Amino acid sequence: MSDSPAKSAGKGSPISAKRLTDLNTRLGLPPSRFRRDPSPDTRVLDGSWSYFSQCRGLYIHYGEFEELEDLSFSLELPAGLSFNLVSSGSVSFAIGGRQYVLGETFKPVECASFALMHADVLTRHMRKGQHVRKLNIFVDKHWFMERNGHILDPDRIDHLFAEHAKTRFWRPSKEILRVAKRFAETDKDNSLEQRLVRESLAIQMMSIVVGNLLRMPPVTADKADHQEAQSRQQELEIKRYIDDHIQDRLSLVDLAATFSTSVSTLQRRFKAFSGMTVAEYIRIKKLERAKLAIIRDGLSIGEAAFMAGYNHPANFISAFTKQYAVSPAAYRQKHASS
Repeated sequence: MSDSPAKSAGKGSPISAKRLTDLNTRLGLPPSRFRRDPSPDTRVLDGSWSYFSQCRGLYIHYGEFEELEDLSFSLELPAGLSFNLVSSGSVSFAIGGRQYVLGETFKPVECASFALMHADVLTRHMRKGQHVRKLNIFVDKHWFMERNGHILDPDRIDHLFAEHAKTRFWRPSKEILRVAKRFAETDKDNSLEQRLVRESLAIQMMSIVVGNLLRMPPVTADKADHQEAQSRQQELEIKRYIDDHIQDRLSLVDLAATFSTSVSTLQRRFKAFSGMTVAEYIRIKKLERAKLAIIRDGLSIGEAAFMAGYNHPANFISAFTKQYAVSPAAYRQKHASS
């Protein structure tokens, strides 16, 4: 794998499908494979997207961006340990035959980590209009073993890699948040000094993460774990169904019937994993759809209000402003000027 840094364009820059694939290649990783092949020039992300290979086996990715398309792409990862922190939005992905959503259990900021005992394919599901701010650090298992194998006894290594691709979620400590904040401060340039700072911060972060993981109970694939995975899978399917039918008049009764469950069970399980009710999720997705239409399709405020399901523009303006801390008119003006 390459040990040279690969970095995307700065804040506010669009990332095309080809550019996203090229970034992985420059890092020495297999290229991303899109499930539904977009044209190479299709813009898939817009914002800040930084990806570094600091040294052989240590990868850092962080950024704040908006996902511009409903796409899924896959990437083969080597054996290793992955740490993720999402401080805005949510990230949907699949690894080891399990589906996960990061950023929806421990709001407003969530940590997650998984260990790969062998190479495996990670599939990332992008959702149009989703705003994400995240940090990811991946440490190749060989890098990890070379530096820690003579210090950590075999039992601790076994603890970290107890189950392939099993993802753990937890609320970040102040120490993790402090180190994560410093990463953003290193994105000024790609000088030798900044690269050394990034590498030091990555090692510091992984030291904290490993300490957290070693204090957690061993992972076991029991019945409760299987039921939790099934519940998360159903939640993902419900969200995808809502996303695909957001223009329709969705009701809780129809949704419950579609997924062969009762309204009360649907509500309870959905809120347990997503932290919001089904109605709240539908409302937010409709607002996101209207927000995109305002700047991309040139819809008037009244037309956007109707699209989002509001009979009165004043109610739409109030809901939009509360959700995004900016009025629809100011949002359109901001994007028109940029």
